[in-house]
Amino acid sequence: MHDPRSVSIHLGMNIESNQKYHTIDIHQHSYILMIFANSRMDESRPLAMPMALQFHKRLPDKEACDPTIYESILQSLMYAMTTTRPDIAYAIGVLSWYNHNLCHENMVALKRVFRYLNGTKDWRLCFGGALGGTLQGESTLGCYVNSDYAGCLDDYKSTSGLVITVRGVVDW
Repeated sequence: MHDPRSVSIHLGMNIESNQKYHTIDIHQHSYILMIFANSRMDESRPLAMPMALQFHKRLPDKEACDPTIYESILQSLMYAMTTTRPDIAYAIGVLSWYNHNLCHENMVALKRVFRYLNGTKDWRLCFGGALGGTLQGESTLGCYVNSDYAGCLDDYKSTSGLVITVRGVVDW
């Protein structure tokens, strides 16, 4: 089977190629709008950060929220995180820690990620072009690591992140 047209949408990702600049842009604008509509968050006010600086576990006397709704929203955000939105990875990771012990604050924090995505829904990953390694040399290898020592205030566990770039290709 042969299809001469270029791919524009694949598995919820929008793919745009620019032959003039030799770039491919991948984004999930339509997928993010769909999960906004499903969660009734499409009219939310945008925020600049996906998560507050500190987040605590639920205390036993606080009211619990529905885990089915929380996990459904979290899973839809996980797909966006793993494909085109690495900027929400930390927030989704922290919110995943609390699946077994949910409260109203967890849902508020999850909605904060939605509000961040509302302000950045047009962001995209761009591959190739002048930023694809020609500015710093063709064999450029970059590694960026960040961590917080005992950053979780509940159990004092550490969280770390890693980004590696090889010839302009990013892996996180």
